[in-house]
Amino acid sequence: MIVVIYNENCIQWGREVSFRDLEQYEDPRECGDWTVYEGTPEELIKLADTLPSCRSRRYDIYYCRVKESIRNAVLFESPELEPREG
Repeated sequence: MIVVIYNENCIQWGREVSFRDLEQYEDPRECGDWTVYEGTPEELIKLADTLPSCRSRRYDIYYCRVKESIRNAVLFESPELEPREG
């Protein structure tokens, strides 16, 4: 699975890149305006979980957005990974 997130220098910083923008490139890694995160859904969830929380002292709004965007993209494709209470 690939999740592509806009870099800090972009208006949509920290958000997932739209398919319309990605279609302009044969390989999404060709553009310098975003970062490509690649791995299994489980690996991407683990990566997102390592980013600082908005409630932590190391809080950075960019990484909070990246964390949220990665989790949303993965859970959209693999809803069974959503933690269940109880």
